[in-house]
Amino acid sequence: MLTVGDKIKYFRKQRGMTQAQLAELTGIHPVSIRKYEINKMQPQSQQIERIAEALRVNSGALSDSHSDIIHMETKGDLMGLLMLWHKSGILSIEGERGEDNLLDAATVRLQPNTVFGTYLALSCDQAKKEEIIQLDNLSVVLQDKSILQNLLRWESLYNGYVLMSKKYGDSDSEPTLAALNELGENLELIEMELQGNTEKLI
Repeated sequence: MLTVGDKIKYFRKQRGMTQAQLAELTGIHPVSIRKYEINKMQPQSQQIERIAEALRVNSGALSDSHSDIIHMETKGDLMGLLMLWHKSGILSIEGERGEDNLLDAATVRLQPNTVFGTYLALSCDQAKKEEIIQLDNLSVVLQDKSILQNLLRWESLYNGYVLMSKKYGDSDSEPTLAALNELGENLELIEMELQGNTEKLI
């Protein structure tokens, strides 16, 4: 799996930036940037924030801490949260699958785990009128087409990776394990790109 240093290096190269340029933009010593990228030193949350700002990504795309993903300012923040909830079983992405095994966007619903309905309700205040919705009856339609398309593309890759891991994860074959590892790294790169979207939600 990719480390924080791997992610910094990836986004820096994607932006066509040198280590020295990144150091200048962040005010972090160039030696520290090098050490982050080769995993000799771990950046603290303040450094991650500065590096993320310089690289024009959300800090959640760089960090390996789930707590850094949970912001709700940009489309990348929302994607990070949806992916985290889906992986954790908090939210399932449901719908009809076509012959290509991809979910049909017209049928997709985001369904919270039914256990939440026992403990929680969603409260909405629209035009000063409060509504309480029990979560076990709640199905959410994602209206933003670009987020929906990205979420479905990610779900397809994530679903494929999970299935392949279950089928081949215990294999003794080096090529099989290397291919599975490469698939996992490609999935992480896509997740970083999706979380790196700095377009504001509102």
